[in-house]
Amino acid sequence: MSDYKILAESESYILKRDYEHAKLQHKQSKEKIMVGDHYGDPCCGLIAPDESWCITGGDGLILWFLEGNMWTGFRTRESGAQRNQLQFKNPEDMRWLRSSTEDICRFVHDMKLVDSKSVRILLDPRSDYASTWLLDIETKTLAKVADGPNMQDQLWTDDKIDF
Repeated sequence: MSDYKILAESESYILKRDYEHAKLQHKQSKEKIMVGDHYGDPCCGLIAPDESWCITGGDGLILWFLEGNMWTGFRTRESGAQRNQLQFKNPEDMRWLRSSTEDICRFVHDMKLVDSKSVRILLDPRSDYASTWLLDIETKTLAKVADGPNMQDQLWTDDKIDF
């Protein structure tokens, strides 16, 4: 039995999760391309307007380019060790994020396409590290935009969070 869920769809592709795997499927040929794995399932994803890249979120980020290059962020060293790492635009952002423990991944709760080259990311809304980030696709850098929204004291719902 499959845990299949569509994360994003474009004219030519469907980005879906199947258990902990993120897969990109071409609609015409039905060819499936493995994008990457997220411990605990990917929960969100986007496909670029020009279909040159896609991104998935869950335990960290996976940015995958159609030519096959992969970049990861907000992940433990072990889960992203063999991959290119997204860089922090400001070094203090990396220090802030890792201040509690060096080897913890951060949970990407949601993401929005800002334009064809940038993605807004909601990180850990139910923790002390609740924050909003901007990923620049061209430079492969992450920049913290704001703290919060911190939803620790609110009851869990499946409703989307405005960020």
